[in-house]
Amino acid sequence: MFKVFLLFSLFLTFGASAQESSMFADDAASQENLLSKYTNARAICARMTDPVALYERGMLLASDDNEDAYLAAADCFMAAATRNHTQAQIELGKMYEYGRGVPQSDIFAYKWYQTAVLLGDKSAVTPRNRLENAMSIDDITMSIPLIQKTLDLLDMYAERQNADLEKKEKELEQQYSKYFNINLADFDPPEDEKKAKSENPLVEALIQAQLQKEAEEKQKQAAAEALENMTGGRQRSNRSRQTRQPIEDSVSQGNVEETSPSVSMTGMSTSMGTTSGNPPQENGNF
Repeated sequence: MFKVFLLFSLFLTFGASAQESSMFADDAASQENLLSKYTNARAICARMTDPVALYERGMLLASDDNEDAYLAAADCFMAAATRNHTQAQIELGKMYEYGRGVPQSDIFAYKWYQTAVLLGDKSAVTPRNRLENAMSIDDITMSIPLIQKTLDLLDMYAERQNADLEKKEKELEQQYSKYFNINLADFDPPEDEKKAKSENPLVEALIQAQLQKEAEEKQKQAAAEALENMTGGRQRSNRSRQTRQPIEDSVSQGNVEETSPSVSMTGMSTSMGTTSGNPPQENGNF
């Protein structure tokens, strides 16, 4: 009986050990598969060039909600953000703000929020303002040169993209001219219809703010002048009305004396004599 008990105990021990080893192996394999998944995802993001596809892949990876997923998502968002994708810039700012997949940094988070704002994305204003209220003046000051450097890099990327686009357009124009005898240059809009864009979004934003401020000041000045003219016109109208009223009252009462057109000859001769003989003297009373 005792031997049977020992054999049964050994069977249970080996069975539990084997089950534990199997579970450990499954867990290790699962972790390895996840690591391989996110490593491959980061490699794929490094080869992708479409900012929209990079942003969508980053959002898909971030939805897994783990550190490895955040690392891969940060790579995708960074690649899209440097290609002028403002939504990716906002997501990258959030990752820096909360330290997900990247080191926590309010300065870098503010940099990406502000960059998206300067590029015209109004949805970045709320997180930018929220973070700005919690930051010190020194931190905000430190972020300004970083923002300028980022905008310069974005400009360089845009110039390279424009150069590549112009090259492709020339190749396409040559093909249309060769095979279809069509000159695509004839369909270009006139130069005066092309909108001029600033090379620096930060400078453009400052210029637009200054122009808006000047327009508001001119509007206030015009309103003040209109109000002043309206008030002055009412005052002149009241004075004119007050001047006419006594005259009208006198005429209505018959108290106005009619001036005689005749002039006394004696008075005229005396006056003429005074004028011709003795010139008038200045009395000196000014």
